[in-house]
Amino acid sequence: MFQSVLETLYVILPVLLIVASGYLANRMGWIKESAVDSLTKIVFYIGLPSLLIDEISRTTLSELFEMKGPYVVLVVASIMALIGYLSAQLYRLPPNQKGVWAQASFRSNMGFIGLPIVLNALGDEGIRYSSLILALGVPAFNILAVIVLYLPHKESSGQIPINKMFKGVITNPLVLACVVGVLFSFVRPDSLPIVDNTLESLKHMTLPIALLAVGVKLEIRKSIQLIKESYLPVIYKLLVAPLSGGILLYALKAQAMDFVSTVLLLASPAAVMSYVMAAEMKGDSRLAANLVLVTTFFSFFSFTLILLILRLLGIWIPVKS
Repeated sequence: MFQSVLETLYVILPVLLIVASGYLANRMGWIKESAVDSLTKIVFYIGLPSLLIDEISRTTLSELFEMKGPYVVLVVASIMALIGYLSAQLYRLPPNQKGVWAQASFRSNMGFIGLPIVLNALGDEGIRYSSLILALGVPAFNILAVIVLYLPHKESSGQIPINKMFKGVITNPLVLACVVGVLFSFVRPDSLPIVDNTLESLKHMTLPIALLAVGVKLEIRKSIQLIKESYLPVIYKLLVAPLSGGILLYALKAQAMDFVSTVLLLASPAAVMSYVMAAEMKGDSRLAANLVLVTTFFSFFSFTLILLILRLLGIWIPVKS
C-alpha cells in the first residue's frame, strides 16, 4: 500500500510542483497574468497542435479503430452533458447557468492538465494513446458545448450566433491539428527531418508552459470558497465521469494503456475554453470561470485518488524512468 502511494505521488507531485512554481511566480510578481495570457495562446495555437500532429501522425487508422478510449470518451461526455443539464433543470437554475453547469460536467482540460498527468503516469506511449483520444474528443466537446449552451436560449428572443459558433468548432486549432495529424500519418514526419525536428522541439516545450500558465491563474483561497455553489458539476467532472469511463472500459476489455489514459483524461478539470464559449453564447461567464477554477484546484486530489485505485487494482503499472 505504501509503495502504491509513493508511485502515485511520483506522478502527481512533479505536475503539482510546476503548477506551484507558476502560482508562486505570480504571487511574487515575477510574472503577470497578462503575460501568461500570451503564453497560453502560444500553447493553444502552436504547442498543443504540434504535439497532436506529431503523435497522431505516428499512428495508423487501424490503431484508432482498435482503441476503446476515444469512443468511451464520446459516450461519457454525452451522458455527463445530459446529466449536468438535467441537474440544472432540477435545481431551477436561470437559463444562462444551465448550459454552463452542463458544459463543466463533461468538458475536460485534456491538453493543459490531462496530458502532463498521462505523460508522468504512462510515458510517451501514453501521450500517443491520448492524442488519438483527443482526435475525437476535441471536436465532440466543442459540438456538445454549443448544444448545451444553445438549448436554454432556444425560445428566447435573443439571437445566438450559432453558425459562428460551429464555424469556431471546425476552425479550432486543435481540431485542425487532429486532421493534419491524420493526413501526415500517410506521409510520416520522420521522413521529413526538418518537419520532424521542429514538431519534436515544439511539443517538448508545450506541457511545462501549459502547467506554469495554470499555476499563474490558480487562486487557492477563492477555489475553496466557491465549492459550495458549484459542488455538483465538480463531482460530476472529477469523479463521476472517470468512474463511468472506467466501468465502460472494463466492460469492453480495454487494454491497460488505453484504460488508464482514457480515465485520466476524463478526470481532467473543466477546460479553460468553456469560459470563452460561455461568454460567447450568453452563458454565465462568472460561473464558468469559477467552475474552471474549482475543478482545477480539486483535480489534483481526485487524480491522486484515481491513480492510487488503479495502482491497487493492478490496472496501472508505473513506467520505469
